[in-house]
Order: sequence, then structure tokens, then C-alpha cells
Amino acid sequence: MMLINTPTHSDTDESVGPQRSDLSNSISDNSANVIPDAVNTPWYPNGVSHQNVRLNAEIEVFTKHILLRESEHRARNSIRSSVQGVVASIWQGATVKAYGSFANGLSLPCSSLDLVCEGADIDEMNLRILNQTFQERGYAVLGSMHTEDMGYISVQSSGIAVNLSLVKGKSMARQSVSLIKKWLEEFPVARQVVVIIRSILSQAKYLDPATGGISSYAILAMLIHVCRSTPQPHSADQVLFSFLLTFGKNFDFVNHAIHPEHGQPLQRSTPSENTIVVIDPLDPSNNLTISCTRLAQIRVQFSYCLMALGKWDANAGTRRGYKGRTPVSSVISHQWAVNTRKPKPLPGATTH
Repeated sequence: MMLINTPTHSDTDESVGPQRSDLSNSISDNSANVIPDAVNTPWYPNGVSHQNVRLNAEIEVFTKHILLRESEHRARNSIRSSVQGVVASIWQGATVKAYGSFANGLSLPCSSLDLVCEGADIDEMNLRILNQTFQERGYAVLGSMHTEDMGYISVQSSGIAVNLSLVKGKSMARQSVSLIKKWLEEFPVARQVVVIIRSILSQAKYLDPATGGISSYAILAMLIHVCRSTPQPHSADQVLFSFLLTFGKNFDFVNHAIHPEHGQPLQRSTPSENTIVVIDPLDPSNNLTISCTRLAQIRVQFSYCLMALGKWDANAGTRRGYKGRTPVSSVISHQWAVNTRKPKPLPGATTH
């Protein structure tokens, strides 16, 4: 029997989040503004009447709540500047640039900071010096490696994980920043919907490719694929439903591949069970999900969320058998949202 990796709940509360009493110390205590007989969530700290909640609006509210705030942006930019100083002390003329979710304004507070150093002369001695320099400047070094053409080092600072790629020339990773910007301009609601999907996978621990999950870039590529075939690609709730329906139930992963520039599935050259192919538009030979080994569990997760959201009446804002939840809190744990919003500094971390 396959188990759905969602937070547990009592028989009297079907939401994936904890009961409201569990959040009394985590949510803003402004009782003067609390709406009587309303549901509270971390993104609706003063309460909201379930009659007034619509999925479209709640997706927008949740996105604003969970994405980085200005102070968090400044902290990460400060770290990027500090890393620039570290590499410049070793490779004159080397530059450090951001890519990934931070570069495109899609970072969650729990997201790592992805950086690339262009112009690095990589060898064993320089990598050893780089490790030592990071440690001298207060970083915790988690690991490093190198090949003839590239290197990688993982460090942490002020509770923020930093992944630094090292290349001699220009990085392909930076090209993805421009591509994602184009996608988000073409389908603006994709910014909000991808945050919901990443949150769903993050709380279930399916967001890390290193443990068989799916990367944020691959998730966005899958979402853009759906946007190209959805009748209402500018409606956040419709795009979310289409994504969950497509990849939770309908998509033939055995025979088809996903390409973000095409709205229709592409035929796979070799059919395969329990694998997923998401084609990288910057390098069609690259499968963005080659390390995904948890497809079956991820599909169950999407199917569960589709069922939970499907219980809501989109027009009336009510849930059949309503017990105090909102649409988004039917699929995203309150406690996960609270913990994600309040990241704890890691041991040995310092501020730069």
C-alpha cells in the first residue's frame, strides 16, 4: 500500500495542517482584528471567513506570504557579495552571479542560494585554498569537488545554504535565468502556481533531486508545458488544477516526454516505467529529471492534492463537509508554512 507523505491530522480535522490550537504561538496575536468564526492560517493570521475565500485570491496571498521579503533578499545579496570577495582573492577577474530561484524572485525562505563563479581556474590546490578561505571568513564548508572543467562547493552562512558552481568560461546556468524570465512574462500566473507546487513537494520532501525529487527548474518547465495547453492559462486556479490533473492522473510517463516549449507530449525514444523525462530547452539532450526516483510517490501526492482542492466550490468558496479550512490549507500544512517562514540559523553560521 502506498502512503501519501503528508503531515498527519486527527479524524476531526482533515486538513494537512495542524489544528488551530497548535499555531497559537506562531501566528500573529492581534485579537482586535480577528474575524469571529473564521479560519486562521499563517497567511491569513487575523482570520478570514471561509465564505470570502477564493482559490485564485488565496494563491496570491499565500505567494506573498511565503516568498522572500526585502530583508531576506538583502541578506542573500550580502552573502553573494561576500562570496564574490572570497573568489576574487583567489581568481582575479572572476565574477559571482546568481541563478536559480533567487535570481528569478522565486526563492522560499528554505531555498538554497545558487551561485556560479565564472572565470575560475580550477585545480586541486585552488579548491583547497577556496575551502580554507571560506572557513576563515566564517562559513561552514559542507563539501566540494572538481573535474577538469568545473568545480562545486557547498557552504552555509547565517542559516542559508549556498551552492557555488565554478566554471572557467561562461555558465549555461545563467542562460536559464533569461529563459525563466521569458516564461514568467508569457504566463504571469506561473510565478504564483509554481510556488504552490514547490511548497507541496517541499513539505513532502520531494523537492530535492539529490534524494530522488524534482528540481525547481524542472517543476517550472512542467508547469509551462501545462500552461501551453490549458484553455485558461492566465487563471491561477485553473492552471493549478490542470497541472495536478495532468501529472497526478492523465500523463503517460512511460511513453511520453515533457517539453516546456510544446503544449503536447513528445514521444519518448525508449518507453520506461517509473521514470520521467523533462527536456531542457537549452540542451535537448539533457533530461532535467534524470535523478528523479520518486515519481510514483510524487504522482500520488499530486492526485491527493487534486482530490482535496476538488472538494471546494470555486464559486461559493465553500467546501462540501466544511470543517474550518481554506483551499490552500487543504494541501499545505500550517506548521510547514510557519517553520518555512522562520528558518533557524544553522550551528556555526555567521553573518557577513
